[in-house]
Amino acid sequence: MSKEKEPHVLAELHDRKFQVFPLAGTVGSEVLYRTMLWDGEEVGAFLDFAEKAGVDTVYLYQRKLAASDFEDPDEELRGHDGEVGIVELSFIKNNLIHQFTWEADWADGLFEEATSEGEGAGEDSEADSSFRRILAPTTPRFSADVTEALGRALNSRLSELTAAYLTHVEQRTAPPPDPDREWSIREDLLEFLASHLDLPDLRPKENSGLFLPGGGTLPDANVEGTLNELVKSITKELRKRERSIVEKLVVQCLAWAEARALLAGSFTNDRVREFAEETGAKLSYSGLQDLKNRTRALLKERRGSRSHR
Repeated sequence: MSKEKEPHVLAELHDRKFQVFPLAGTVGSEVLYRTMLWDGEEVGAFLDFAEKAGVDTVYLYQRKLAASDFEDPDEELRGHDGEVGIVELSFIKNNLIHQFTWEADWADGLFEEATSEGEGAGEDSEADSSFRRILAPTTPRFSADVTEALGRALNSRLSELTAAYLTHVEQRTAPPPDPDREWSIREDLLEFLASHLDLPDLRPKENSGLFLPGGGTLPDANVEGTLNELVKSITKELRKRERSIVEKLVVQCLAWAEARALLAGSFTNDRVREFAEETGAKLSYSGLQDLKNRTRALLKERRGSRSHR
């Protein structure tokens, strides 16, 4: 039996644009996030879902077979020595871990202990603790004074701050925050308010872990509630504005694609980014996906109408 140098799961992952964070151990069952297990065998569908959800980072755990770990390995085991036998892909969305697991046909449960309880299962196992260090939520240390100052500003200048932030987003050279990732809008808004209100301590601070989506919870429930409502209204406005931009761009994008003789299947993420760069269009990831999908639909429609002539 010939060795498979790279499982199709890894090849598919490497073809995407995600940041890949390699894990030292599998995702334990006791981490501080709930785990949603993907019900299916198609890694492409899992990664498509991650892209549509606006995910930036995918966490990768893989394990190779070490025949030397077995007391008396048979010929088949020796034949797979050094091969990847299990791959676990995970991402975080809305404080949930979404997880896809692939196991080689020949593995037949050899790595079951790694995916169920973690190697050396227990609260202090290396696999479990390594993932805790990466994902465990942290509480940014917003002081009471800073929170109180933010609350006063939101209560007295809400309309002004909303308009100022939207103008800031429109005028800057960077793409807008993604309206399908509300936590990223919250983080971006806090960064803006930190500068606009001269409250640098509003910028989220971590004391451990990788990140806390949205920058963490403010210590005052009333200020937290006001900020959440502001984020929701801004998200709604940004989505409305981006949809309007996409509506205006789609005909231009179609002409751009046809000028390059692109078919629907070849109008990929890279192509829509290329169009955006050439035309100076500022779109979030979700906006680019919307533009890509609309342009693809028109390319299919044009091709269908030509084939019937």
